[in-house]
Amino acid sequence: MKICILTRTPNSYTEKRLIEEAKARDHEISCVSPKDCVIAIEGHDASVKYLGEEIKVDAVIPRIPKRLSSYDRSVLRQLETDEIYVLAKSLAIERSFDTIRTLQLIRKNEVSIQKTIIGKFDTNPELALRDFSAPVAIRSTSNDSDMVATSHEKTARSLIRAFSSDTSFTIIQKVPSSGHRRDITGLVLGSSIIASIRKMSDGEYSSIKLNDETAKVIGKIARALGLTFCAVELIMYDGEYVVSKIDISPSIEPMEKTTNRNVAGKIIEYIEQNARRGQKKDKIGA
Repeated sequence: MKICILTRTPNSYTEKRLIEEAKARDHEISCVSPKDCVIAIEGHDASVKYLGEEIKVDAVIPRIPKRLSSYDRSVLRQLETDEIYVLAKSLAIERSFDTIRTLQLIRKNEVSIQKTIIGKFDTNPELALRDFSAPVAIRSTSNDSDMVATSHEKTARSLIRAFSSDTSFTIIQKVPSSGHRRDITGLVLGSSIIASIRKMSDGEYSSIKLNDETAKVIGKIARALGLTFCAVELIMYDGEYVVSKIDISPSIEPMEKTTNRNVAGKIIEYIEQNARRGQKKDKIGA
Protein backbone atom coordinates (compact mmCIF):
# COMPACT_ATOMS: atom_id res chain seq x y z
CA MET A 1 0.00 0.00 0.00
CA LYS A 2 1.15 3.55 -0.74
CA ILE A 3 0.46 6.03 2.03
CA CYS A 4 0.93 9.81 2.07
CA ILE A 5 1.16 11.91 5.24
CA LEU A 6 -0.08 15.40 4.39
CA THR A 7 1.99 17.50 6.80
CA ARG A 8 4.12 20.59 7.24
CA THR A 9 6.10 19.01 10.10
CA PRO A 10 7.71 15.87 8.65
CA ASN A 11 10.23 15.57 11.46
CA SER A 12 7.77 15.55 14.36
CA TYR A 13 7.39 12.54 16.65
CA THR A 14 4.02 11.52 15.21
CA GLU A 15 5.14 11.58 11.60
CA LYS A 16 8.31 9.63 12.36
CA ARG A 17 6.39 6.96 14.26
CA LEU A 18 3.78 6.58 11.51
CA ILE A 19 6.56 6.13 8.96
CA GLU A 20 8.32 3.61 11.19
CA GLU A 21 5.19 1.49 11.68
CA ALA A 22 4.11 1.69 8.03
CA LYS A 23 7.53 0.54 6.81
CA ALA A 24 7.50 -2.30 9.35
CA ARG A 25 4.36 -3.51 7.57
CA ASP A 26 6.01 -3.20 4.15
CA HIS A 27 4.07 -0.13 3.02
CA GLU A 28 5.47 2.74 0.98
CA ILE A 29 5.01 5.96 2.93
CA SER A 30 6.19 9.55 2.55
CA CYS A 31 5.51 13.02 3.92
CA VAL A 32 4.08 15.61 1.55
CA SER A 33 3.91 19.30 2.43
CA PRO A 34 0.66 20.91 1.18
CA LYS A 35 2.45 24.19 0.51
CA ASP A 36 4.58 22.41 -2.09
CA CYS A 37 1.54 20.88 -3.80
CA VAL A 38 -0.10 22.20 -6.95
CA ILE A 39 -3.76 21.60 -7.77
CA ALA A 40 -3.99 21.15 -11.55
CA ILE A 41 -7.36 21.40 -13.32
CA GLU A 42 -7.89 21.14 -17.07
CA GLY A 43 -11.09 20.22 -18.88
CA HIS A 44 -12.68 17.36 -16.95
CA ASP A 45 -9.40 16.28 -15.35
CA ALA A 46 -7.92 17.35 -12.04
CA SER A 47 -4.97 16.19 -9.96
CA VAL A 48 -2.59 17.13 -7.18
CA LYS A 49 1.07 17.36 -8.03
CA TYR A 50 3.94 17.35 -5.57
CA LEU A 51 7.32 18.57 -6.82
CA GLY A 52 6.07 18.12 -10.37
CA GLU A 53 4.78 14.57 -9.96
CA GLU A 54 1.12 13.57 -9.60
CA ILE A 55 0.29 12.11 -6.20
CA LYS A 56 -0.91 8.53 -6.65
CA VAL A 57 -1.47 6.79 -3.33
CA ASP A 58 -3.94 4.44 -1.65
CA ALA A 59 -4.40 6.40 1.56
CA VAL A 60 -3.75 9.85 3.03
CA ILE A 61 -3.15 10.75 6.67
CA PRO A 62 -3.95 14.48 7.04
CA ARG A 63 -1.98 16.40 9.66
CA ILE A 64 -3.49 19.87 9.30
CA PRO A 65 -3.13 22.53 12.00
CA LYS A 66 -5.98 25.00 12.34
CA ARG A 67 -3.90 28.10 11.69
CA LEU A 68 -2.64 26.80 8.32
CA SER A 69 -5.72 24.94 7.22
CA SER A 70 -7.21 26.68 4.17
CA TYR A 71 -4.96 25.57 1.31
CA ASP A 72 -4.09 22.32 3.09
CA ARG A 73 -7.77 21.39 3.14
CA SER A 74 -8.11 22.30 -0.53
CA VAL A 75 -5.31 19.87 -1.36
CA LEU A 76 -6.92 17.18 0.77
CA ARG A 77 -10.32 17.81 -0.82
CA GLN A 78 -8.87 17.38 -4.28
CA LEU A 79 -7.27 14.08 -3.29
CA GLU A 80 -10.65 12.95 -1.97
CA THR A 81 -12.26 13.55 -5.35
CA ASP A 82 -9.87 10.94 -6.76
CA GLU A 83 -11.48 8.46 -4.34
CA ILE A 84 -8.33 8.10 -2.28
CA TYR A 85 -9.00 6.91 1.27
CA VAL A 86 -8.30 9.61 3.88
CA LEU A 87 -8.09 9.06 7.63
CA ALA A 88 -10.09 12.25 8.28
CA LYS A 89 -12.27 13.82 5.60
CA SER A 90 -11.82 17.50 4.74
CA LEU A 91 -15.45 18.32 5.60
CA ALA A 92 -15.11 16.75 9.06
CA ILE A 93 -11.89 18.69 9.62
CA GLU A 94 -13.58 21.91 8.56
CA ARG A 95 -16.44 21.30 11.00
CA SER A 96 -14.03 20.65 13.86
CA PHE A 97 -12.25 23.96 13.18
CA ASP A 98 -15.56 25.85 13.51
CA THR A 99 -16.04 26.18 17.26
CA ILE A 100 -19.67 27.28 17.06
CA ARG A 101 -20.63 24.51 14.62
CA THR A 102 -18.83 22.00 16.84
CA LEU A 103 -20.90 22.99 19.88
CA GLN A 104 -24.11 22.84 17.84
CA LEU A 105 -23.37 19.38 16.51
CA ILE A 106 -22.25 17.76 19.75
CA ARG A 107 -25.34 19.13 21.53
CA LYS A 108 -27.48 17.70 18.72
CA ASN A 109 -25.76 14.35 19.32
CA GLU A 110 -27.02 14.34 22.92
CA VAL A 111 -23.79 15.50 24.53
CA SER A 112 -24.56 17.73 27.50
CA ILE A 113 -23.05 21.22 27.21
CA GLN A 114 -22.42 23.50 30.16
CA LYS A 115 -24.24 26.85 29.91
CA THR A 116 -22.64 28.73 27.01
CA ILE A 117 -23.15 32.04 25.25
CA ILE A 118 -21.45 33.19 22.05
CA GLY A 119 -21.35 36.69 20.63
CA LYS A 120 -19.51 40.01 20.47
CA PHE A 121 -19.32 41.47 23.96
CA ASP A 122 -16.35 43.84 23.68
CA THR A 123 -18.45 46.99 24.29
CA ASN A 124 -20.50 45.52 27.12
CA PRO A 125 -18.77 42.58 28.82
CA GLU A 126 -20.87 43.11 31.95
CA LEU A 127 -23.96 42.12 29.95
CA ALA A 128 -22.31 38.87 28.90
CA LEU A 129 -21.43 37.98 32.50
CA ARG A 130 -24.77 39.00 33.99
CA ASP A 131 -26.28 35.53 33.99
CA PHE A 132 -23.11 33.68 35.02
CA SER A 133 -21.66 32.90 38.40
CA ALA A 134 -17.92 32.24 38.68
CA PRO A 135 -15.96 30.40 37.50
CA VAL A 136 -16.31 30.78 33.74
CA ALA A 137 -14.21 29.76 30.76
CA ILE A 138 -13.53 32.36 28.07
CA ARG A 139 -12.00 31.95 24.63
CA SER A 140 -12.21 33.31 21.10
CA THR A 141 -13.63 31.46 18.09
CA SER A 142 -10.39 32.28 16.25
CA ASN A 143 -8.09 31.18 19.07
CA ASP A 144 -6.80 27.60 18.98
CA SER A 145 -5.49 27.67 22.54
CA ASP A 146 -7.15 26.02 25.53
CA MET A 147 -9.87 27.79 27.43
CA VAL A 148 -9.02 30.17 30.27
CA ALA A 149 -11.10 29.72 33.41
CA THR A 150 -11.43 32.60 35.84
CA SER A 151 -13.34 33.30 39.03
CA HIS A 152 -12.57 37.04 39.06
CA GLU A 153 -15.13 39.26 37.32
CA LYS A 154 -12.63 42.04 36.51
CA THR A 155 -10.27 39.51 34.90
CA ALA A 156 -13.17 38.02 32.97
CA ARG A 157 -14.13 41.43 31.56
CA SER A 158 -10.52 42.04 30.49
CA LEU A 159 -10.34 38.65 28.76
CA ILE A 160 -13.57 39.31 26.87
CA ARG A 161 -12.19 42.59 25.55
CA ALA A 162 -8.84 40.99 24.70
CA PHE A 163 -10.47 38.16 22.73
CA SER A 164 -12.77 40.48 20.78
CA SER A 165 -11.95 41.35 17.17
CA ASP A 166 -13.70 42.12 13.89
CA THR A 167 -13.31 38.53 12.69
CA SER A 168 -14.02 36.50 15.84
CA PHE A 169 -16.62 36.00 18.52
CA THR A 170 -16.21 35.33 22.22
CA ILE A 171 -17.34 32.09 23.86
CA ILE A 172 -18.23 32.20 27.55
CA GLN A 173 -18.95 28.89 29.26
CA LYS A 174 -19.93 27.95 32.78
CA VAL A 175 -17.41 25.80 34.61
CA PRO A 176 -18.54 23.64 37.55
CA SER A 177 -17.64 25.47 40.75
CA SER A 178 -17.11 22.40 42.89
CA GLY A 179 -15.41 19.06 42.58
CA HIS A 180 -11.89 17.85 41.95
CA ARG A 181 -10.62 18.93 38.51
CA ARG A 182 -9.13 16.39 36.12
CA ASP A 183 -7.88 17.19 32.61
CA ILE A 184 -8.27 14.07 30.48
CA THR A 185 -7.73 13.27 26.81
CA GLY A 186 -9.16 10.34 24.89
CA LEU A 187 -7.66 9.36 21.53
CA VAL A 188 -10.40 8.18 19.16
CA LEU A 189 -9.72 5.88 16.22
CA GLY A 190 -12.78 4.68 14.33
CA SER A 191 -15.35 3.64 16.93
CA SER A 192 -12.79 2.97 19.69
CA ILE A 193 -10.80 4.99 22.22
CA ILE A 194 -7.35 3.50 21.80
CA ALA A 195 -5.59 5.44 24.58
CA SER A 196 -6.44 7.91 27.32
CA ILE A 197 -4.31 10.08 29.56
CA ARG A 198 -4.65 12.60 32.34
CA LYS A 199 -2.64 15.82 32.58
CA MET A 200 -1.27 16.32 36.08
CA SER A 201 -0.78 19.63 37.90
CA ASP A 202 2.97 19.54 37.21
CA GLY A 203 2.35 19.27 33.43
CA GLU A 204 3.24 15.58 33.26
CA TYR A 205 0.84 12.87 32.09
CA SER A 206 -0.46 9.66 33.61
CA SER A 207 -2.37 6.81 32.02
CA ILE A 208 -6.03 6.65 32.98
CA LYS A 209 -8.86 4.19 32.46
CA LEU A 210 -12.04 6.01 31.41
CA ASN A 211 -15.33 5.04 33.00
CA ASP A 212 -18.12 4.01 30.64
CA GLU A 213 -19.93 7.36 30.79
CA THR A 214 -16.85 9.44 29.97
CA ALA A 215 -15.85 7.10 27.16
CA LYS A 216 -19.38 7.37 25.78
CA VAL A 217 -19.22 11.18 25.79
CA ILE A 218 -15.87 11.24 23.97
CA GLY A 219 -17.15 8.77 21.38
CA LYS A 220 -20.30 10.82 20.80
CA ILE A 221 -18.26 13.99 20.26
CA ALA A 222 -16.11 12.35 17.58
CA ARG A 223 -19.15 10.83 15.84
CA ALA A 224 -21.03 14.14 15.94
CA LEU A 225 -18.29 15.71 13.84
CA GLY A 226 -17.73 12.70 11.59
CA LEU A 227 -14.14 12.30 12.79
CA THR A 228 -12.53 8.86 12.58
CA PHE A 229 -9.34 10.05 14.25
CA CYS A 230 -9.01 12.81 16.83
CA ALA A 231 -8.12 13.63 20.42
CA VAL A 232 -10.94 14.89 22.63
CA GLU A 233 -9.93 16.86 25.71
CA LEU A 234 -12.35 17.20 28.64
CA ILE A 235 -12.08 19.08 31.90
CA MET A 236 -13.82 16.84 34.44
CA TYR A 237 -15.33 17.86 37.78
CA ASP A 238 -16.66 14.83 39.69
CA GLY A 239 -18.91 13.65 36.88
CA GLU A 240 -19.52 17.04 35.24
CA TYR A 241 -17.35 18.16 32.35
CA VAL A 242 -16.44 20.94 29.94
CA VAL A 243 -15.36 20.15 26.38
CA SER A 244 -11.96 21.82 26.22
CA LYS A 245 -10.56 20.91 22.80
CA ILE A 246 -10.98 18.64 19.79
CA ASP A 247 -7.69 18.04 18.00
CA ILE A 248 -7.76 16.43 14.54
CA SER A 249 -3.95 16.35 14.33
CA PRO A 250 -2.91 15.33 17.83
CA SER A 251 0.60 14.42 18.78
CA ILE A 252 0.66 10.76 19.71
CA GLU A 253 3.86 11.20 21.73
CA PRO A 254 2.26 11.67 25.18
CA MET A 255 -0.15 8.82 24.44
CA GLU A 256 2.55 6.32 23.47
CA LYS A 257 5.06 7.30 26.14
CA THR A 258 2.49 7.43 28.94
CA THR A 259 0.42 4.35 28.13
CA ASN A 260 3.16 2.25 26.45
CA ARG A 261 0.70 1.49 23.65
CA ASN A 262 1.66 1.27 20.00
CA VAL A 263 -0.68 4.03 18.84
CA ALA A 264 1.10 4.54 15.50
CA GLY A 265 0.79 0.83 14.76
CA LYS A 266 -2.95 0.90 15.49
CA ILE A 267 -3.40 3.84 13.10
CA ILE A 268 -1.63 2.03 10.27
CA GLU A 269 -3.59 -1.14 11.01
CA TYR A 270 -6.85 0.83 10.89
CA ILE A 271 -5.90 2.29 7.50
CA GLU A 272 -5.08 -1.20 6.20
CA GLN A 273 -8.51 -2.46 7.19
CA ASN A 274 -10.53 0.52 5.96
CA ALA A 275 -8.73 1.70 2.83
CA ARG A 276 -9.81 -1.46 1.03
CA ARG A 277 -13.47 -0.79 1.88
CA GLY A 278 -13.37 2.68 0.32
CA GLN A 279 -14.41 6.04 1.73
CA LYS A 280 -17.70 6.21 3.60
CA LYS A 281 -20.11 8.96 2.61
CA ASP A 282 -20.36 11.89 5.01
CA LYS A 283 -23.90 11.96 6.40
CA ILE A 284 -23.61 14.98 8.67
CA GLY A 285 -23.40 17.81 6.14
CA ALA A 286 -21.61 21.13 6.38
